[in-house]
Amino acid sequence: MPTPKKKYPRKYLEGSPNPKRRKQLMDQIAAIYDRYRGDASNRRPFPPDVQATLDKLLKERDTMESGGKVKKYNKGGAFYQSLDAAEREVYDRGLAAALSDGNRSGVSQHGWATARVKSDFGKKEAAKIRASKGKNK
Repeated sequence: MPTPKKKYPRKYLEGSPNPKRRKQLMDQIAAIYDRYRGDASNRRPFPPDVQATLDKLLKERDTMESGGKVKKYNKGGAFYQSLDAAEREVYDRGLAAALSDGNRSGVSQHGWATARVKSDFGKKEAAKIRASKGKNK
């Protein structure tokens, strides 16, 4: 399958540890799409062997983006999920207090609620930990 000569914007090749290989992969992927998905009247599904090849090429191209590693993102909200029931009540009150009472400018609603939780529970827990570290067993 001849690979078409295409020019790609620099941003598509910059983050790759091997820009030449990434360009080859992008050319091969483009050739497959042009052959099977060219114009609207000629669209047809990929045959299974071509689909397998395409999947392999896409996976290799995607792993080359950031030093050979695919980025994985953590789900948000980990702080709230880690709280027990009493701490969640304080957090929820903190969310409401940030809107009703005046708070410091530049502090988000969730930052205000987090500070209330740490203020209520952090000091007691830290005192217990300090006290237990001082004891010799």
